[in-house]
Amino acid sequence: MEIGETYTVRPDESALIKLFQMLLEEKVVDSVLGFDIKKKRYDLSPKAIENPKELTLLPLSQYLAYNYARINSSSKFVHTKMNPRNKKIALIARPCDTRAFIELSKFNQLKLDNLFIICTNCTGSISAADVQKGIENLKLDPENVEAEELGINSIKILIAGKIQEIKFSDSIKRWDNCSRCHKREGSICDIQVDFYLDGTKKVITLTIISEKGKEILEKAVSSKKIQLDKTTAAVKKRKELMEKIVAQATEYREKSIADFQNLSDEEKFAKIAKEFIEPCRVCGQCINACPVCYCPTCDVMRRRKEKEAGFDGRLYLLTKMAHMGDICIGCGKCTVACPAKIQSAFFYDVLTDYVKQAFGYEPGRSAEEIYPRTMKAIKKSR
Repeated sequence: MEIGETYTVRPDESALIKLFQMLLEEKVVDSVLGFDIKKKRYDLSPKAIENPKELTLLPLSQYLAYNYARINSSSKFVHTKMNPRNKKIALIARPCDTRAFIELSKFNQLKLDNLFIICTNCTGSISAADVQKGIENLKLDPENVEAEELGINSIKILIAGKIQEIKFSDSIKRWDNCSRCHKREGSICDIQVDFYLDGTKKVITLTIISEKGKEILEKAVSSKKIQLDKTTAAVKKRKELMEKIVAQATEYREKSIADFQNLSDEEKFAKIAKEFIEPCRVCGQCINACPVCYCPTCDVMRRRKEKEAGFDGRLYLLTKMAHMGDICIGCGKCTVACPAKIQSAFFYDVLTDYVKQAFGYEPGRSAEEIYPRTMKAIKKSR
């Protein structure tokens, strides 16, 4: 085995479950970030697992297509519930989660060496509720879906042994933030996992990214925990797809930001006020969902809850906007979680684009890069 090589997994997701079980049994990690399904197959919740026997579920295609439900994400759950500063953790994460881990490490919220990350080959996320409606429109039961795969402009559904394709439209499409995301690879990763449908056949591939990933896979194969077949055909096919998705996202992102930047100052302020500040209910859901909001308590939210005299709700959004300028990792969870459907993620994209142009800094790109607003960065620039 060599770094960069890709292998198909046999027979299915159960092989990955055995891989995670091995990590717990061999005490390579203290816990695994697993999955829990609530009422429907689409309602995924994260779950910390320490007992290998409790690892029985790995709904890979749902996770890739829809992510965790509501405010949950791998990075948020690991940071707030699994003690990553002191415990070793194995998990499946999206590329935006890996960027969050890098940013959190800069604030001493976790140790990157404590994480064994299997990062997804990310084609974005879509609303599970919208997809279920689309399946119902086909006179099919969403609960009978066996697997799904996001493509460039559609989602493929495997149901009743047949493939159904739902084309994207105004009512069914990727989350807007995912449509703008051009960073489809993990910033830190040990193994990359991919899932796709080859006709009605479910295919899972693993690509070795790090020495640690190589060591773990070699151990899993030698102990017959997992069966792998080297492949090159799948790599070429998926690479071409990802290049098209990235090109589409880059074009959309650049146009969206340019359209905003081309407004006059008065028009910009009016747009921010109308679409970002005025609709805000100061409910705090965006903070609850944000994987890089790390303060134990938010002072602005405290002032709101205590009904402090003179509290102005606009302060909440402006404070968060200031915080996000050089830390937002572009997961889009703030927009997904917002009951008022405020496109916070877009405005943070605009901010991080300004920061990149002015300082050459991108959040989550490298653990070695320092924030441009820190005293260390200011001294270095002199």
